[in-house]
Amino acid sequence: MKKLFAFILIFGLSAGISSQNNLFFASKPSLSPDGNIAFFSYEGDIWKVQAGGGTAERMTALAG
Repeated sequence: MKKLFAFILIFGLSAGISSQNNLFFASKPSLSPDGNIAFFSYEGDIWKVQAGGGTAERMTALAG
């Protein structure tokens, strides 16, 4: 059930639903094997966030 909730949460992010940061066009959401961390792509970088919510942290910062 926790994994289903996390997937729905990430799907919401990928659809552009976020009132705090006006996140639009996040894509390719994925959960870690244990279901505790969600990863997604935004503006060409990979981000991670706790599956239960919180502040996303950028994992990559590519120049080109």
